[in-house]
Amino acid sequence: MVSLATRWAKEIRQRDQSALPAQELLDLALREIMTQKVSLEEIEKLPPPPKVEKRDTDFALPTLTLKVNGDESAAKADLGE
Repeated sequence: MVSLATRWAKEIRQRDQSALPAQELLDLALREIMTQKVSLEEIEKLPPPPKVEKRDTDFALPTLTLKVNGDESAAKADLGE
């Protein structure tokens, strides 16, 4: 029954586009099962939940390139001054 309650919690999250924490979703799922708003047979017939893509935490930082010129007038020209 635990796996069915977990599956129903995932269905509630998708159905309601909910941002509730997992514990609250499980509580809601168990309430709906216990009050017979949904039967265990209905949950068993559900297709597997869609897999959520994990986002890559790797990201590229912008690279800055600095020109070092001994000539101050060239630096001012690069800055538009």
